[in-house]
Amino acid sequence: MKSCLVIGGDGYIGWALVVELAFSKKFDKITVLDNLLTRKNVKRVNGNSITDILTYKERYTKLLQATNLKNGIEFIEGSTMDSKVINNLVSQSFHTIYHLGHQRTAPYSMLDQETCIETVVNNEVGFLNIIWALKKYSPETLLIKLGSFGAYAPSGIEVPESDIYIKINGDKTLKTVPFPKFATDFYHITKANDGLFARAACSNWGLKIIDVMQSTVFGLNTEFTEQANLPTRFDYDEIFGTVLNRFICQAIVGEKLTVYGGGQHSTGIMVLRDAVSLLLCLSETNCEPSEYKIINSNPYSYKIIELAEIVKEQAELINIPTNIDSSSFDPRNEKSNEAYQVSTAECKVLHDNVIISSLEIEVSKMLPNILKLKDKINLEVINPK
Repeated sequence: MKSCLVIGGDGYIGWALVVELAFSKKFDKITVLDNLLTRKNVKRVNGNSITDILTYKERYTKLLQATNLKNGIEFIEGSTMDSKVINNLVSQSFHTIYHLGHQRTAPYSMLDQETCIETVVNNEVGFLNIIWALKKYSPETLLIKLGSFGAYAPSGIEVPESDIYIKINGDKTLKTVPFPKFATDFYHITKANDGLFARAACSNWGLKIIDVMQSTVFGLNTEFTEQANLPTRFDYDEIFGTVLNRFICQAIVGEKLTVYGGGQHSTGIMVLRDAVSLLLCLSETNCEPSEYKIINSNPYSYKIIELAEIVKEQAELINIPTNIDSSSFDPRNEKSNEAYQVSTAECKVLHDNVIISSLEIEVSKMLPNILKLKDKINLEVINPK
């Protein structure tokens, strides 16, 4: 029996992945583990998902009904920080483990000492528990983990999908080395560290790990979350809301789009269904023992001001007058470093396996759907404090 474990399956990307896996029938058994951290932390900052997401238990029940998989799906509430839980699960020798069980936002990791330590412990200790369990109980299992494209050093050159030779003062490294990492927030530091932990586990213990360097993801639905009416979350607050979600909500309620620091910084970005499609196909990727494989999942890079202009253009096409404010807020001191650019990426695996969606078309689809939920938007949590 071919089985998989999805850690973090109640989250934004995680839930969409679980639904797609269930309908795809790629696995005979799907086990989902989540500690419901995102639900708790979004409430902590007074945020809310404006999509009507069910409770963890209700999601499980409805997904079972929609897919008729009977005993083919199991939901467990538990944490990667509980080594007994992880050891018990990993000892079941899954074909594939998807690890999306991290505290996922940079702003939350920078709120205060408590949220910083929570982020580091959850992300680092949780991942270490997983790889030690794999070493002991199931080294043949393929681990697919979410890294972050934002952990790469902003170099202005294309980021390769492999290690590279580096030249310094005419001297070339004797062997390939990882592309440099850089972070100014504690969340992205944990993602950079994860890559080193994963390399060590593959090199020393013969594990098989695919590290997906994921760009910012936005979008409401994948094929089957929409078909089964099992939506994923839609966060728009200053802490958990991605930039396009904020802009779309601001446009709908008639507020100016708050572009931080002039908007000359850039970000990698992609559509949810494309990110999930890549994760689905990676379970069939050949990965040898001791191999640490890097996959770049970053089809587009845009300046923030360009994203605001896309939302403005699409909103005005459906008669929503929209204005942009690029001077009032600079909470991340971006204006003082306007040259900061997210690099473009070599994304061979992504482009070979996924038909990349249009950013403009996705925004045009999202606007009328979010317009229906206008009354649920809480303006007080959007602007930075």
